[in-house]
Amino acid sequence: MTVTTFQTTTPDRTNGSDTLARVTAHIGQLIEGARDGREIAARYFELSQLSRAELARHGLNRPCELNELMSQPVGRALGRR
Repeated sequence: MTVTTFQTTTPDRTNGSDTLARVTAHIGQLIEGARDGREIAARYFELSQLSRAELARHGLNRPCELNELMSQPVGRALGRR
């Protein structure tokens, strides 16, 4: 993941350029957050396609399939009895 920064300076208008720099920084953070979210979603999709055995080879554990989880009472699904 990369960090994107924008820096603007205008010697005549320090107050206006500060505002522009802040807005630009927030927009950059928003775009970076969207990229991060897409990377997470892509990784989640890749992992969701793997079998339990394939996940175990990566050191991951899927305790149950989604349909098994959805058919359990809420307390049991959360690990409570």
